[in-house]
Amino acid sequence: DKDKESTPITFGDIVSLSSVDGGFLFCEGFTEKQTYICDPEDLSMDFTDSLYCICPRQNYDYQERLKDVIIDLGIHGENYETQLDEQQLQYLNHFKLESTREIQENLNNRKKMNGKPVKYGYQIQLLNLNSQKFLNVSLESRSSIEQDYNKIYLKSKSGCPFSVIPTYKTQSHGDHVCAYIIYN
Repeated sequence: DKDKESTPITFGDIVSLSSVDGGFLFCEGFTEKQTYICDPEDLSMDFTDSLYCICPRQNYDYQERLKDVIIDLGIHGENYETQLDEQQLQYLNHFKLESTREIQENLNNRKKMNGKPVKYGYQIQLLNLNSQKFLNVSLESRSSIEQDYNKIYLKSKSGCPFSVIPTYKTQSHGDHVCAYIIYN
């Protein structure tokens, strides 16, 4: 079809998310960003609040474990060295070092994958451009507006991965995910 062109979606692309009825997923707020579906005809909205960057799945194992270690050791304040014995300090420093490595590996992987096509079967994360927070879906909480749906929110340190799955029989795992541009 001459009037239709497909182009692969790549890591680093900027996308907006829309609902079946045409509303877009927006976020607003200064410190605590709230997400909601908004009618695109509402001219009072800043459309940049609905833009997300496609990122490869990141690892948070050591970062999450470091938080648990800090709680387990009962660390309070910045002068934690005086609160811990030598063995506890080594234990904590191990997780701090591994957490730092994990962050660097995530950054390196994001740079390496930038511009590469997204394929069905991949796990991605969606980073809101304005807030620099990742989109998350809570499996435990329901939306306050639509009780039949899970709560969607933004989180700064980690985001839940979304699996990219084919919706048609002509698509399969390993195929490039494409955006279709229709010319009028």
